[in-house]
Amino acid sequence: MARNTKEEKKRKVFAKGKRMKQKEETIQEQKEDTFRFDDEIIIGVTKIEEPKKKSKPQQEIPYSNKKSGDSQKNNKAKKAKKKQIIQNKAKQIKQPDQTKQTSKTSSRPKTVKNKKKYIPKQQEPISEEERIKREKRKKKIKKIVGFTSLAIILVASTIAVMLSPIFNIQTITVQGNSQISTAEIISLSGITVGENIFKVGKGQTRENIKQNAYIDKVTINRNLPAEIQITITERVATFMIEKDNQYLYMSNQGYLLELSPEKLELPILQGLETSVDDLIVGNRLCQSDLEKLEIVLRMVNLAKENDIASYITRIGIEDDEDYKLVMETEQKIVHMGDDSNLSDKMLNVKAILEKEKGVAGEIFVNVDLNNEYPMFRQNVNV
Repeated sequence: MARNTKEEKKRKVFAKGKRMKQKEETIQEQKEDTFRFDDEIIIGVTKIEEPKKKSKPQQEIPYSNKKSGDSQKNNKAKKAKKKQIIQNKAKQIKQPDQTKQTSKTSSRPKTVKNKKKYIPKQQEPISEEERIKREKRKKKIKKIVGFTSLAIILVASTIAVMLSPIFNIQTITVQGNSQISTAEIISLSGITVGENIFKVGKGQTRENIKQNAYIDKVTINRNLPAEIQITITERVATFMIEKDNQYLYMSNQGYLLELSPEKLELPILQGLETSVDDLIVGNRLCQSDLEKLEIVLRMVNLAKENDIASYITRIGIEDDEDYKLVMETEQKIVHMGDDSNLSDKMLNVKAILEKEKGVAGEIFVNVDLNNEYPMFRQNVNV
């Protein structure tokens, strides 16, 4: 009976100790839950959850080997150890104002991986002058982009309008032509009815038309919406050159215009330095002949002023010290000399022609008129 009472007391003591242990664990869990909730409020999403350490189940110690005093000491040691763990956790978690990011805290704790946070570099403050420059640069770039966009739109719109059938050529007119037919000029131009008016290249069209030696100048005008106007300036035949029993017409600029068997009422140039191989339609006289041609033109113009140009049938330019004017209808040859005092010389020629009309001979005005008189020498028939 006494033994049963002693064992019953031991059981009561053990049961009481177990109840106290459960009560302490419950209180400890409540404290840990409270601490975790507070910690979430302080550090937001940056909190780090430390996994709970699973306590190993304690093995029951036989009542026979365990004293009541030992159980109380163990309980106190466990309480002190748990209290120390809680304090250490509090010191580790509470860090002064590292991040002040505001975020909604959830009731459930979140785990955060150990990642390096990107901290943007702080820009150095800029001066007011630099700020103004940057603003101006931005405005300038905006203007350039705006103008470029507008230009692209305008160009695209213009191209679309230009390619419209409204601008297809319906009429081609030619002005200023007298020696060359309108059909020939249109054919040379390469322009066709129905072609877009803006596709006609003015430069190329001019070159095409000027393939004809008679054409001196060409002007191309677009009369919108559908007309092309061609205005030309023709060269005029002023002299002739004998070649291969034909006559090569030449302008007063030295351009060779046409080779024809027909003889016109124009003076024939003789004594040219230009080679026969270069006397081709479309070519021009050599430089030395062009210089002599200028003097010949002056003589002809003075002859027109004195109404004797129609008498000149041939002009010899082989000697630049003695230009010769052949007047076949008057049966005379005029020796003009060089290009000095041409006006006075032509007046003397006119006077001698009137005085010796119908008499064949030679007129010499190739003298110094200040000291000598012009002379007429009649031809003597043997």
